[in-house]
Amino acid sequence: MPKLSNKHGERAQVLTFADFTGGLRKDIAPNSEKFLPNMLQKATNVEIDYSSGKLKVAAGLVPVVTLPAAADTLFYNYKDNYFLTNCGQSLYKLRGYLSPNTTPELIGQLKGIKRPAYAVYGPYTAIVSGNRVQYVDYFNAFKMASGSPVSDMCYVRGGRLATSNTGSDIVYFCGVGDIENWNYGTDNLQDAWYAEVGYQDGGGIVAVKQLFGNVVVIKRSGKTFRLVGDYNWDVYDGPEGVYVAGPEAIRFAGNGLYYVGKDGFSVMGFNSGEYGTLRSSEVGAAVNQDLMQGVSQNAKIWDIQPKKQLWVRTDDMGTTYLFHYFSGVFTVRKFSMPISDVCLVGNTVYVLSGDTIYRLDETADTEVAGNPIQVDVEGKLYTTINDFLIKRIAVAVDAKSAAAANVAVSKVQLPIGYTAESPYVHDATGYLHDANYPLWTLARTTPASKRQIYRTKEFSMRLTSTKGAFALNDVKVEVVEV
Repeated sequence: MPKLSNKHGERAQVLTFADFTGGLRKDIAPNSEKFLPNMLQKATNVEIDYSSGKLKVAAGLVPVVTLPAAADTLFYNYKDNYFLTNCGQSLYKLRGYLSPNTTPELIGQLKGIKRPAYAVYGPYTAIVSGNRVQYVDYFNAFKMASGSPVSDMCYVRGGRLATSNTGSDIVYFCGVGDIENWNYGTDNLQDAWYAEVGYQDGGGIVAVKQLFGNVVVIKRSGKTFRLVGDYNWDVYDGPEGVYVAGPEAIRFAGNGLYYVGKDGFSVMGFNSGEYGTLRSSEVGAAVNQDLMQGVSQNAKIWDIQPKKQLWVRTDDMGTTYLFHYFSGVFTVRKFSMPISDVCLVGNTVYVLSGDTIYRLDETADTEVAGNPIQVDVEGKLYTTINDFLIKRIAVAVDAKSAAAANVAVSKVQLPIGYTAESPYVHDATGYLHDANYPLWTLARTTPASKRQIYRTKEFSMRLTSTKGAFALNDVKVEVVEV
């Protein structure tokens, strides 16, 4: 490598951008002293790997199954190893492990017109869609529990299927172990029961979630309540001012319930692990000024456990915010077409968009409909009353596939190119007997550098890409203030 001129030797410094664990920050001006070098003013279609801490291109999507029509939901019954998905009111079953050979099987029609919710209850999958409870039994029959209440939320508690309906004040529980038993008001403790929660408090139920043995009920008014124990339940007041956008805009992860609403992204949990006082606090300050602009009743949160991420989508069309709950920071994903649902099977993540079920794949560099993943990353803005001389930039990445990217520091551009080599032995030019790495697990490190003197009043590091699955090792910038 050629030597640099010594003209500015004592004043020159090398800035290394390798730590991006501050994540996306929209609450601090990028040229402020409070905006640290590990923070990002743009972080589109990237994520922070929880094991290595590296910034990398968000995982791509590989198409797996094509459905008869555009679908809304995807649910996996982990006990009996099958999926359910709905195309409008038509409910389909997909057996076993998904593959291009999987054939969707129409099993019936939903009675309601709301987005369905599901729960595994004994040998059944219960489904509610704004009408009475329906269920798929072990023999693949699709039935309706005729005495059940109108519901659009469901979960399992104490051997009972529990349901609620948006706008009501009541949580219903079927008889113990009997999805067909909705007989209320009997003296038999095994029969169905119900609990009125915050009756006539000015706001109906908007969401119900379980938290460490408590049933947390959130009302439209922002009031919350806790149901503790089993029948006969004790009802306690919870924190107020908890505004949740809709039934799917709240998700349990770690030690709390994360939710999105008109005040942004927050978490509700106990102040002492699984006990103590239930409290709510803001966790989305870094992005809330943007996030809360588009919140609708269709907001959704998905827990992507293999990545230690919550995906927060505020409406049907908008940006998906990636909350890395191991570090508490954000990046964003922008899909070219809306995603409808996300479903986990072990460590495999399936993403539903339109009429296609995709699998999340770390080596893929395309997303919905095969469109390229458009990466746009920008770091801290450095300014001076004098001038900066940008003398040299260098970058190193770990590439898993052929990559085409660009690093820019002010107007100095450094293209990054990596062409995947054939893995086949017949193309190899080296000897196998003294090789010291496995043929199929070689990690590609692609270094590049460029020397060019450029004068500017301000600069930031910016990375863009339209091709390739890679992680950024570091960007180095040699700069002098003159």
